[in-house]
Formats: sequence, C-alpha cells, structure tokens
Amino acid sequence: MNVSNASANPAFAQQSAQVNNAVRKIFKSMFAMEIEARNSPVSNDLASDGVVVAVISLVGDLEWSVWLGMPRPVATGATSEFIGEEVPFEEVEEIADAVGEMANMIAGEVKANLSNLGFKTHVSLPNVICGESLAILPKNGHPSVRTRFGSKWGDFWIEVVAGVTEGETRAVGS
Repeated sequence: MNVSNASANPAFAQQSAQVNNAVRKIFKSMFAMEIEARNSPVSNDLASDGVVVAVISLVGDLEWSVWLGMPRPVATGATSEFIGEEVPFEEVEEIADAVGEMANMIAGEVKANLSNLGFKTHVSLPNVICGESLAILPKNGHPSVRTRFGSKWGDFWIEVVAGVTEGETRAVGS
C-alpha cells in the first residue's frame, strides 16, 4: 500500500479504508477472487502500456474522488470475465463501460460502508478515461491514499482523494 499523506489525518485514514474493503468485496462477488493490497507503491509502470481509469465523486458529509486504475491486462481480463467473452483493449467502449460499472459498484459499496459509519453521501456517475500512457501525479495538499492490489490479471490501483485540504477532513459530528 502506498499511503500518500493520510497518516497525518486518522479520521481520513479510517474512512478511506472503507474503499479498500469495498474493492475486496466487489472483486470477491464479481470474480470469486480474493485480492490483497501489495506492499509495493503504485508507480507509472502500471500505466505505461495502456490503462483505463474510472473516477467517481462522493459528495455530502465527505467530498472525495475515488479513482480505479486498471492497466491493459487487468482491464481486458476483468472486462472479458465480466461480460463472458474475450474483449480486446481496442474495443474501448466495451472496456470503458465495464470498468465504469465496476467503479460504480465499488462506489455503491463505499457509500453503504460510510453510511454505517454515520456519513451521508451521494455518488456521481463514473467518468472513464482510456489511453496508452498515463502519469500518476500526487495530489499536493489534499489527504489521499493510493493502494496497489494484485489480481489474477496483474496489479491495479485504487486512490481516494479528499476534496478538502489537509486538516479539514473531519470525523462525524465534528
């Protein structure tokens, strides 16, 4: 796991852990796959040969962006299994729809997890970006956590970025 700057904010660290729990649950239910966070950081090598990134915003008691990044082999493998037939990376619309739907399912689970902690949030529709190369840049001044996961198709990542500057993230009831 690569924690960018959440350790200085225990409330954000606890809340953002709900995203990793949601990713694990969705991958287990969709693909019957147990995934775990890797100890290695997320680096640009994951996005150097084609990548799909789905972004969902959560607004309400919390303001977050949740980014699901899938390199080419993960995006095609997960999409093919999700749809039930082989889908090449060049079929951008199919890949984007499937990765967007996975992000949407993860966001729905995150919303439920946060609701159990007392947070009310609304979830946006996913925005999906597909490309041949992508540089992963840190978000300065905003609490964020980026986690690398391993799957049977390769590694992928999830990132949570708070929409407020460091120190403004609050606990419920604050």
